[in-house]
Amino acid sequence: HLHSILGSGEVERFWVNFPDPWPKARAIRKRVLQRERLLALRPLAAPGAYLHFRTDSGPLHAWVLEQLPDSGWHLAAEPEGDSAWGAARGIPTEYE
Repeated sequence: HLHSILGSGEVERFWVNFPDPWPKARAIRKRVLQRERLLALRPLAAPGAYLHFRTDSGPLHAWVLEQLPDSGWHLAAEPEGDSAWGAARGIPTEYE
């Protein structure tokens, strides 16, 4: 549905905080950050856009990293002086 709301290259940052890890093998297709969905977000992303992802699930984190190759996204270090990263780090969620 995002493609009907947002234009091409319009989003500078996507935020995905503590998505359900769907740990059982039969439920993996329900995970938010699977390769196909990451590919679908790419056209909406502005040049240099970030996808911020937070989780407390080690297995989910490792799995998402496996989804990045060939999805148009890559792992990047927190940019120095980027106030959005620092602000987000300081916002606790009910899942933390």
